[in-house]
Amino acid sequence: MTAAENVCYTLINVSSDSEPPSEVSLKTDLEKGEIKAKTEALKKVIIMILNGEKLPGLLMTIIRFVLPLQDHTIKKLLLVFWEIVPKTTPDGKLLQEMILVCDAYRKDLQHPNEFIRGSTLRFLCKLKESELLEPLMPAIRACLEHRHSYVRRNAVLAIYTIYRNFEHLIPDAPELIHDFLVNEKDASCKRNAFMMLIHADQDRALDYLSTCIDQVHTFGDILQLVIVELIYKVCHANPSERARFIRCIYNLLQSSSPAVKYEAAGTLVTLSSAPTAIKAAAQCYIDLIIKESDNNVKLIVLDRLIDLKDHPTHERVLQDLVMDILRVLSTPDLEVRKKTLQLALDLVSSRNVEELVIVLKKEVIKTNNVTEHEDTDKYRQLLVRTLHSCSVRFPDMAANVIPVLMEFLSDTNEAAAADVLEFVREAIQRFDNLRPLIIEKMLEVFHAIRTVKIYRGALWILGEYCSTKEDIQSVMTEIRRSLGEIPIVEHEIKKETGEVKAEDEVSAAPVQKLVTEMGTYVTQSALSSSRPLKKDEDRPPLRGFLMDGDFYVAASLATTLTKVALRYVAIVEEKRRQNSFVAESMLIMVTVLHLGKSSLPKKPITDDDVERISLCLKVLSECSPLMNDIFNKECRKSLSHMLAIRLEEEKLSQKKESEKRNVTVQADDPISFVQLTAKNEMTSKEDQFQLSLLAAMGNTQRKEAADPLASKLNKVTQLTGFSDPVYAEAYVHVNQYDIVLDVLVVNQTSDTLQNCTLELATLGDLKLVEKPSPLTLAPHDFANIKANVKVASTENGIIFGNIVYDVSGAASDRNCVVLSDIHIDIMDYIQPAACTDAEFRQMWAEFEWENKVTVNTNITDLNEYLQHILKSTNMKCLTPEKALSGFCGFMAANLYARSIFGEDALANVSIEKPIHLGPDAPVNGHIRIRAKSQGMALSLGDKINLSQKKTNGLVTFTGGRRRRSSSSRRRRRRRKCVFAAHWCFSGSGISGGGERSSEVSSMAGWKDGSVQEKYRLVVVGGGGVGKSALTIQFIQSYFVTDYDPTIEDSYTKQCVIDERAARLDILDTAGQEEFGAMREQYMRTGEGFLLVFSVTDRGSFEEIYKFQRQILRVKDRDEFPMILVGNKADLEPQRQVTQEEGQQLARQLKVTYMEASAKIRMNVDQAFHELVRVIRKFQEQECPPSPEPPRKEKDKSGCHCVIV
Repeated sequence: MTAAENVCYTLINVSSDSEPPSEVSLKTDLEKGEIKAKTEALKKVIIMILNGEKLPGLLMTIIRFVLPLQDHTIKKLLLVFWEIVPKTTPDGKLLQEMILVCDAYRKDLQHPNEFIRGSTLRFLCKLKESELLEPLMPAIRACLEHRHSYVRRNAVLAIYTIYRNFEHLIPDAPELIHDFLVNEKDASCKRNAFMMLIHADQDRALDYLSTCIDQVHTFGDILQLVIVELIYKVCHANPSERARFIRCIYNLLQSSSPAVKYEAAGTLVTLSSAPTAIKAAAQCYIDLIIKESDNNVKLIVLDRLIDLKDHPTHERVLQDLVMDILRVLSTPDLEVRKKTLQLALDLVSSRNVEELVIVLKKEVIKTNNVTEHEDTDKYRQLLVRTLHSCSVRFPDMAANVIPVLMEFLSDTNEAAAADVLEFVREAIQRFDNLRPLIIEKMLEVFHAIRTVKIYRGALWILGEYCSTKEDIQSVMTEIRRSLGEIPIVEHEIKKETGEVKAEDEVSAAPVQKLVTEMGTYVTQSALSSSRPLKKDEDRPPLRGFLMDGDFYVAASLATTLTKVALRYVAIVEEKRRQNSFVAESMLIMVTVLHLGKSSLPKKPITDDDVERISLCLKVLSECSPLMNDIFNKECRKSLSHMLAIRLEEEKLSQKKESEKRNVTVQADDPISFVQLTAKNEMTSKEDQFQLSLLAAMGNTQRKEAADPLASKLNKVTQLTGFSDPVYAEAYVHVNQYDIVLDVLVVNQTSDTLQNCTLELATLGDLKLVEKPSPLTLAPHDFANIKANVKVASTENGIIFGNIVYDVSGAASDRNCVVLSDIHIDIMDYIQPAACTDAEFRQMWAEFEWENKVTVNTNITDLNEYLQHILKSTNMKCLTPEKALSGFCGFMAANLYARSIFGEDALANVSIEKPIHLGPDAPVNGHIRIRAKSQGMALSLGDKINLSQKKTNGLVTFTGGRRRRSSSSRRRRRRRKCVFAAHWCFSGSGISGGGERSSEVSSMAGWKDGSVQEKYRLVVVGGGGVGKSALTIQFIQSYFVTDYDPTIEDSYTKQCVIDERAARLDILDTAGQEEFGAMREQYMRTGEGFLLVFSVTDRGSFEEIYKFQRQILRVKDRDEFPMILVGNKADLEPQRQVTQEEGQQLARQLKVTYMEASAKIRMNVDQAFHELVRVIRKFQEQECPPSPEPPRKEKDKSGCHCVIV
């Protein structure tokens, strides 16, 4: 450990709006000023010393004129001053003046004011000079007998620190503190004393605990926590002591302090695996969850219960506590409820499933009586899914669950109703004995369904499983009731003309059954509502869907009518009834077709729906046995097959989970013998207190990968070159929300480097927590510097900076070494996660940001590429393995991940293998990423592109333009986002531009075989000046009429300029100030710049100078290839910048000026071509071609080869 790490100071910046005080003025204020003036002067001295100033002349002044003062504010400031001021000479000897300070310390330790004594004792804990502490030891010992507890407890801390650092100053400290502990009455003093004995002399601590072990439950909570820690450490090191202290831990479970109960329960679980101990600890955890109001505490304790459940021997004990665990559902927090339900579902067994279902049914009923809220709807979904899982695992419970859940099919929350419908569909297929009950309940609530998706599902269930004549007739009755009077078109026209009164419709108002908390039914009629009905609300449900233009439900209706009609024909023998039912079904289909073709609906019927309804009409007109088998048998087989596959997948995943949990020790693990174990080795689990301390300090060690080559060296980043005067490399340690940079700095010179400072800055959602302290490096010496960075979201971040230093004895300015950028890997924050198909589709529709990445790799196998993407992005594949098996030339899969910040990321992989290109043809296709935040979408896209780089030397980026999802575009104007603020160039350049550059050539070579020259052009300028219009006009000869603000788009074009082939990689950039932080990234890689302004906007003209200066600063040059372009020259009446002003600015900037118009394609090509010419001229000046030697005549017999 270096000297710079022994202390940690808070840096206070000097105010920049005032001149720093001189040493003379400070000395005058300290000598002759009043108390207030001396206080202010002392503060200024402290700030200056903290910022690196050396004020040796003021030390004696402060000792003479400030130290004797009795003002409390000055005494506090003096403690800070003595802590930071240098106390030794350059050769390490104590300053003579510090003897006077030592005497002042002694007087303060004997001061009658207890707070001055206590503050001085706390200050002494920070001293590292034993010569200053030695004369003070008698006074420190005397403070142990002070009347005030504040002094005594700080005296214990001082003695402990001194004993730990300089044991020779007080060798009898453990004995002294033990005697103090025996006689002490104050809880805080006893806690400090006991803590010291734990770390200094554990045997004495155990002796004291043995004398008062029966009174531990009467101690204060701060002392109880320390006792728990001691018991854990003793039993961890010596398991034979467990029986001696376990009763004490049991007693502490009844403590009034939640913290003590939590620690005691955790300690009890580690000390004993007996069922009584596990049950007591689990009961303690449950009580804590119920009684604590902080949701974070609830979640932490719930995680401990989940850890207990994952232990095979503890799971059965927790099964008896399922009902107690369900008491946690009284918490309103959704996350707590979600974890509780999952835990209860994992613990449910045949012994407690009935009680569990009863509780969940009551919770479902409660949600129906609570005011609608987003969390209420989500909680209802969780309850429905839990009941669904219980019914699948325990079929006997389904009959009790279905009647309650069926009421929620009429719920306005479509998500909850969809979960119920899925459960009902699975139950009616699996449990034949429940079909009559389900059909009955479905018919009861059918008329009350108000969402079209649920209506379609209910129609399918009724059409598929109604097999009796009565049920089929009831279905037809309900359909007619939901459809209203037919023909629909004529009836709607009559309503418009007023020939039909609204009362006729209201008379058939639906009646809905509701369930109370007691489980009884009450009936509520829509007639009881006094609210007047609107025009659209007085229609029956099915007619309302059709009038809204949703004819997909009409196709579902036609399929249902066809199934029940074919089944009715098979059941009823009377021909007249058969024909009557079939005719009625066909009449309904025809009237729906008529409505779809009319102008009454909001949207006309689609061709697909027309084709489906026409097919059903044809089937009913023929009634062939083949069609009967297809409609009534094959459809049900498909559902049965799908459910069987899903059940098999669930069993397989459960089997894998159980295998993971059961195998706690591998067959080839070494056997640990207690007698042969060294003292520093662990014989059981890791020390939990030590692990928690390391986690708090950010030093937790992750499990290394199975690959033997994987090590910490993969996290080391070289920051400077080996030839630099200062060599630096950093180890990047990621610990959830913090990043710790451990930077090794090596002085490679023969000079002493003073004030060697690591200066860092961040780009992205990163924040530097503290500025590293400066240090001095001897010749060829090295040191470690640590810096902490706070992370706020999942986004690619960059840490950059430099090392500055002074050379001892040199008169030159400060030296600076620029560091390489450190790129933070987002994979440290992304974790695989799982969700249902419905949740995935819902999030896919809701998320605003989409990033489309083109697949360009040399991998030739579809499954291999998918596994490569999963490994590169830490995402989980939601598509079942069986669905991905086999080979058909293409593959589609859904991926999902979640960050530690709660951000969701979705991905859809759509890839194919072009078979016609042969077996070695690489995979191609697209990956679409959607996320709620822009940073997540960008970062994942960049990670995928980077992984493709590693598998392919030629990478083409396309889709440089991001799009919002379709649902978001309906809400507001779509936005665009970029590839992580980096412009990456590969060997084949950049092509793409998303939708804009579909016609861009992507050939790797030039047609005539000549060598292509590659140029990286960047178009910069203010917002709205027409940069994108110029670029697209040049690339595609197309003028964009709509203004859509660009963030970053990339294009590629191959052309011939002055009879020389050229490949132009063009980057169209953002002009808005909100994206100003990204400019320097593309300025670093650009080879030429088009400075674009609008002649109709003087503000954009005035911004050009700022862009030009920024480019020169980034390039660190006085000149660089640029041309100035005045766009929108066709808008002469609106001109605000004259041509003379543009030429004058060009002369000042020493660049070429031309006016252009993207609309009429004036000087568009000329501008880009002229920039290429400027670049060529600049490159020739920088690197003039060397004269070629005269060529010899070629030997006709062969060619000569020169190996370099």
